[in-house]
Amino acid sequence: MMKQRQTVGNLDIDGDLTYEILLRLPAKTVLRCGAVCKAWRHITTNLTFLSDHAHHRPPEALLYNSFGKATSKINMELDALSVAAHHQAAVPERRRLACFPRYKNRGTGRLPRTGVSEQYCPLLASCNGLLLFRKGIDHYVIYNPVTRQWAEFPRLTGGRNLMECHRESGFYFHPQSGEYRLLCHCTMNRAVYYMVLSVGGDEPRRLDVEATEIELFSTTQYTRSMMTPGALHGHLHWLQHPEGRLTNHMAVFNMVDETFKQMTSPPVTSKFFADLLATDKFLMASEFTDLGVDLWVMEGYGAMDDRWELRHRVVLPWMRGVTLERPLLIEGGNDGDVIMGTAYGLGVYNVKSKTFRIVITVKPPDALLLSRNMLRESLVPHTFFDNQQHHPTCLPLFHFLS
Repeated sequence: MMKQRQTVGNLDIDGDLTYEILLRLPAKTVLRCGAVCKAWRHITTNLTFLSDHAHHRPPEALLYNSFGKATSKINMELDALSVAAHHQAAVPERRRLACFPRYKNRGTGRLPRTGVSEQYCPLLASCNGLLLFRKGIDHYVIYNPVTRQWAEFPRLTGGRNLMECHRESGFYFHPQSGEYRLLCHCTMNRAVYYMVLSVGGDEPRRLDVEATEIELFSTTQYTRSMMTPGALHGHLHWLQHPEGRLTNHMAVFNMVDETFKQMTSPPVTSKFFADLLATDKFLMASEFTDLGVDLWVMEGYGAMDDRWELRHRVVLPWMRGVTLERPLLIEGGNDGDVIMGTAYGLGVYNVKSKTFRIVITVKPPDALLLSRNMLRESLVPHTFFDNQQHHPTCLPLFHFLS
């Protein structure tokens, strides 16, 4: 009996290992392979292949290249560090993504005399291989470090007077429209509401949902983790958020219909010293201990009897003898991996095998400046990059180096 040939999209890959080999190569190598012959170019430009390739890419931690007396540096470098087990080496390789000013020095070459730093182009979030940066107050830029393409979001102010206050509250992909969107909590003239910015869009859009005011003295508490929600099953989840404050529940945002609801919070001692993340299947929460992290797992997600269970207690080897050091839960990867670290180390805990693997450690006075964001390389094309009008003066001091 003749075997039926296997196809992916419009690709015939039966009996040919080329597709599987290309699928596991780094993004830059895939781009080079596409120039070898027409057959390989046909594979490496196929949308199905590009989507599969992005899904197979190992996670990379994002961290800043500043050691020791980091506050004296004018420039900052954003690096990517692979945390995949098969990429480990004696000295993990840090791949440079970008270089940008740490302060707006107005051409003086010195820090502001007021002593108050004006952070310039901070990294806010990542989603599907795309990074979100902010320039100034309300200027947002999305960037793909693999293809070196970037595009701008519409400005919140639109040339009008600046809003009294706005806080970024989530960066997400809207599957129905194919848009990447930024959710902002806004306060203006005592009116409180949410605005949505779509990359490549013309104007911000106001959501028709009720908004809860952020208390003046609780701003730090409720905005510390607003840009690092746990994304699972088409929803964003926050341990601390204005929409969960009054009931002490978790706030949940539906990324499809763009509405809020609430869910049961994990029984952590203090939300301020806890983090929330999503693995490939589970919603998890952390509670920090003297030697590491306790991990809570939500059972029965979406059911009436959803509950939290303490499943894992992780000891971070470099925590012994370290005081006042708060662990940072970064993200859940595929295959049950949870990436976590502190200023002195970065490692991966696997919830299936219950094993911990060290990626990198440093000793004082050196320190790791970790981001809560992870990166997975993506070659998936986006029309908003092609349609964007690029202005060289948009980010005059920002250099993309990947």
